[in-house]
Amino acid sequence: MRSIAAFLEGAEETRWLSDEQLQSAVQWKLMNIGEAASGISEATRTRRPDVPWKRIHGFRNVLAHAYFSVGLDAVWTTCNTSIPALEKDVLDLLWLMDPDRARRFGSPHGDLG
Repeated sequence: MRSIAAFLEGAEETRWLSDEQLQSAVQWKLMNIGEAASGISEATRTRRPDVPWKRIHGFRNVLAHAYFSVGLDAVWTTCNTSIPALEKDVLDLLWLMDPDRARRFGSPHGDLG
């Protein structure tokens, strides 16, 4: 998720729409996130039922298998709204489950600084 933020830092939507290399890098990271979400245990998922785990994996499947139907505007919106929120949710979950590991990533209140 932080890679996506780094890739898009300072980028305007016009650059996003015209830069195929940027699109590919971001979409690859989104597929990685979706694949990781599919591997999260049901016990862990129940600790954060508000996170749309199945939708995250479903989006990965669309990117991987139906990529010609993916609108670049939808990916842009996902990266700028859903991904920052997901990063906070995942970090909060990590603080609940493994505070020692979570310390490497930021505070339990979403301070990702």
